[in-house]
Amino acid sequence: AARWASMELGSRAFFGAAPRDVIGDVVNHVNLCAADALEALERQLCEEQVADARGVKLGIDQFHLKLTRTVDGTMEKFEEYALRNIFLVPEDLALPEADDQFDEQQPAAPVAVLDEDLVRLAERIERAICVRRALVVELRELRAQSVFQQAYAPALA
Repeated sequence: AARWASMELGSRAFFGAAPRDVIGDVVNHVNLCAADALEALERQLCEEQVADARGVKLGIDQFHLKLTRTVDGTMEKFEEYALRNIFLVPEDLALPEADDQFDEQQPAAPVAVLDEDLVRLAERIERAICVRRALVVELRELRAQSVFQQAYAPALA
């Protein structure tokens, strides 16, 4: 059975970041989103003049306090869950060091192959566009001839 090491203390970086830092960023983002939503709600209520601006501000502030308490409790549970269940890595699994994983140069061959494929594809597209333009011109000419023939067919018969 593999032994599992908790990354709870942040002693090992996980893809260049300590787990607590990642979780902290998530919590901060949730709080910022909630604050932005409440500010937008306050502006909307003031614009619609549902109540006086002072009353709206007071109500939003009270709601913000309740929301913050709820979000904080939920985020604490999320942090506990994440540290127990997400940031667990087998002790024998070697994670790349923060400097190693981003500094390695990828081989140029795949990029060159992709570039060649893109050039060939662009050339095919350009040829298809030229063919389409020629066909559109030919179609217009044929339509004009058809209209001409239909207009003068009775006189020629």
